Amino acid sequence: VSAWNKRHEPAAFLVALLDSQPMGFYAPAQLVRDAREHGIEVRPVDVTISDWECALEEVVDTLPAVTDGVDYRPQPAVRLGLNRVSGLSETIARRIVAARCALLEQETPLSVDVLARAASLDAHALQLLAHANALAPIAGHRSEAAWVVSGIEALPGVLAETRIDDEAVTLPA
Repeated sequence: VSAWNKRHEPAAFLVALLDSQPMGFYAPAQLVRDAREHGIEVRPVDVTISDWECALEEVVDTLPAVTDGVDYRPQPAVRLGLNRVSGLSETIARRIVAARCALLEQETPLSVDVLARAASLDAHALQLLAHANALAPIAGHRSEAAWVVSGIEALPGVLAETRIDDEAVTLPA
């Protein structure tokens, strides 16, 4: 059954294996590399999209349904879940997902600051997300995100609302 799934449903097979880790056979990086070598698009962890577990996402297909007389059925892309962020607990990840959904429902623009407050994220969780590049859509690549989250602290009470929103300074590479 596993061999059939790997051959005919490789994207779903990858999602199942990643969400079953640790299994002791292959490291997640090896599984992802193998899937990419077999034409599966693997999308990164993203706090604006990812759930706790990995998921299948639709791929815009530009090929015809039949190619050279062979039925062609594109595979969905694989979105890595927050469970792929080393050290991030499921509780924190579920808070991120719930906060993100609430913020999107309220049409609140998503930023690291806003997400950190809404999900009650501490500095450690923010550093884990930055290191995993999960904050890329709202904070830039890893090193930029690390700088952004270094300025965010979980301040109790009245002080939490006193943060001044300065424009981000862009430094030359």
